[in-house]
Amino acid sequence: WCRVKSCFRRTPTALALLMSVSVKSLAEVTKDGYMTKLGGKGLTANWKKRWFVLQGNKLFYFEANNSDKESGVIDLGACNKISLDTIKGKKNVFKIEDPASSATRVYHMYTDTEAELRSWVEAIQHSMMSKDISGLSLSMLRAASVSTFSRPSTLTKHKVCTLFINVAEARNLPGFKGTSDPYVICDAGNAQVRTRTIFRTLEPFWGEDFTLDLVEGQVSEVKITVWDQDMLKKDELIGQVIVPLTSLSDAKTHEQWYPLFPLSSKIYISGDILLRIQKSVMRRTLTVRVIEGRNLASKDANGLSDPYILLFYGDQKRKTKVVKKSLNPFFNEDFSFDLPKDADENAKLRVEIWDWDRVGSNDFMGETEIHLDEIEPEVVYDSWYILMPKLDDIMAAEGADKKKGNSRGEARLKLRYTEDMILPTFAYQGLLDFLIPHPGGPGSSSSSTSSTDPTQGVKFIIALDKVISSTERESLARALVATYHCPMYRAALSLLIPLTTSEIRATIHEETIFRGNSLSTKGVDAFMKLIALGYLDKVIGPTIKAVYAMKKGCEVDPTREKEENIAGNFARLVKLVEQLTADVFSSAPHVPAEIRALFHAMQSQVVLQYGEKSTARYSVVSSFMFLRHICPALLNPKLFGLAPDHPTEHTARVFTLLSKTLQNLANLAEFGQKEPYMKDMNVFIKANLQNMMNFLDAVSVPVPLPAPELAPILTETDLRHVAAVHRHLDREKPSVLKLLSDPNLDPELKIAIEVGASVLEKVPH
Repeated sequence: WCRVKSCFRRTPTALALLMSVSVKSLAEVTKDGYMTKLGGKGLTANWKKRWFVLQGNKLFYFEANNSDKESGVIDLGACNKISLDTIKGKKNVFKIEDPASSATRVYHMYTDTEAELRSWVEAIQHSMMSKDISGLSLSMLRAASVSTFSRPSTLTKHKVCTLFINVAEARNLPGFKGTSDPYVICDAGNAQVRTRTIFRTLEPFWGEDFTLDLVEGQVSEVKITVWDQDMLKKDELIGQVIVPLTSLSDAKTHEQWYPLFPLSSKIYISGDILLRIQKSVMRRTLTVRVIEGRNLASKDANGLSDPYILLFYGDQKRKTKVVKKSLNPFFNEDFSFDLPKDADENAKLRVEIWDWDRVGSNDFMGETEIHLDEIEPEVVYDSWYILMPKLDDIMAAEGADKKKGNSRGEARLKLRYTEDMILPTFAYQGLLDFLIPHPGGPGSSSSSTSSTDPTQGVKFIIALDKVISSTERESLARALVATYHCPMYRAALSLLIPLTTSEIRATIHEETIFRGNSLSTKGVDAFMKLIALGYLDKVIGPTIKAVYAMKKGCEVDPTREKEENIAGNFARLVKLVEQLTADVFSSAPHVPAEIRALFHAMQSQVVLQYGEKSTARYSVVSSFMFLRHICPALLNPKLFGLAPDHPTEHTARVFTLLSKTLQNLANLAEFGQKEPYMKDMNVFIKANLQNMMNFLDAVSVPVPLPAPELAPILTETDLRHVAAVHRHLDREKPSVLKLLSDPNLDPELKIAIEVGASVLEKVPH
């Protein structure tokens, strides 16, 4: 009996293991069949084929389908995760994790076919989830794809928080040197991103997008700080705007000019620190481990800092070592404070971080306070603490700036904060079947809403494009493309070809095709960024590396360069342009087949609508290939992952001149009076017009599409995109339904709208 009690203490599956069962004795079986299971440990581990029987939340396994005694049983009620796994030499592998024992146990199995994999994982997932979603039939799950889940965060639904930032431009910036070299840093909690520097301007345009994943409840605001880069001294802080996330709570895109408020670089604070804290009442001690800091403010001319940390509790003070030249210092130092018996209940631990300077006074880098009454005794807390400025410093800076009457300018930003509830895959299956044509493919169902017309979902999207606000199109387009192109479907062309074709058909004047910010233009842009970054690296990567390595410039503007240097600079520029265009013109075979199929469909529709001689056959392709893809990558190679650092002023100017030349050539246009210093480049442009047209035609010739290797599941990332699509469609549904009152509405669009509205009603919230 003592041994039995000990067994119960070790594992919750003990009772089932003590009571032997046979295959025949198991009733009300959910599923049974052969799978191969990994048994043993270490060198003795091996794979054995076993007969599995799923009954309730128990998964029994036997040596054969007629065994009188089980080999083992897995208590799914105690397990918290099921997911696909990769093991060398094996296919269709999945694992179940049981954390109930002292060390988490992992069960590995694989099936003979992918269909069996899906069926087993769906059934096991349903069994693990049955406590939380009772009443859900297995047939509902079988019509769904499987997603990895972990109790409780993704068991039924969980929330993800995302902040989208578009740093567009600024105006009326102060010129500390008559001009400025501005860049922007965005901070939200522990997330920090930076734009490139725009040199010699008080009216910079960045046009850069950032998407930050945030932890719910840990971030309350986003800080946008504009800096003036200085190569010789510390960068100057121009101004800052702080936007509370509560002002973005409607999940819509907010675009406006925000005034920059004054803040000196001396009191600029950024980043947070990781502390481990334990309060022991028994030992009367407070122990603190200072682990690390991240995204700290730069206080030195080299763009770095030499941080150290001071800790204060009552009259006790502790100090860490100095970490040289780092904005992400690692300390890992332990400190102890005495807790007096009559300690104040409102006592606080104050933590300050400073930048050590060899000459002059040290620079304050931020502080945080931890209220000890919020620390439970004998519990270890590992937490990140956001650094804050001193309120007196901020008020003093604001007062001084107002007294001077200084204006810090404005920044135009697009901000969107969303909190999406991510549902299990089966909850979205009806919506996915409606949106994405996939007859016979993964996740398809004989009861699919769109079985009579697999294009109804796309038609609903086309109708939606008529009513959705311009500020929301980009967000929806990205989510749609990511959903259609996820590894389970790879069906982006089934969305983008109808969208682009519909827009071309609706455009009266050929010169205005794709000039607006429609779902089709935003969608194609997102698709190219999704699948064609490798193409960019192969084609323009060598030129980017060459420009970064250049010591001499290519400036040809006489207002920026001495007259005697312009001829040599122009020769270098021409040489770079010749090499770049040669690489581009020979790159058609490397353009992804999906992009070529899309360009072929667009060009074919233009020829059908406007005739063979229409120049729009070239502009519809070049507007995406060059205006939205190659040229932006030249201007901002770091943003596209083509360079490790933002370009210097000298390097950025070379990229600007290359981009100007390539874009004019792609537009089949020469330089005019607007940029007279570039007129000498017209000789090159005229000589290469036919080469450009040949290239645009070549990338529009379709090639066989590779057979996609479809994944059997939607991942967590995929589900986030699906949730974003659902949020947009559900919010815009009333506006789409108003289209039904239009007597001239296409009958097919009318049916698609009605069916789509019905599908959306069935998705849980």
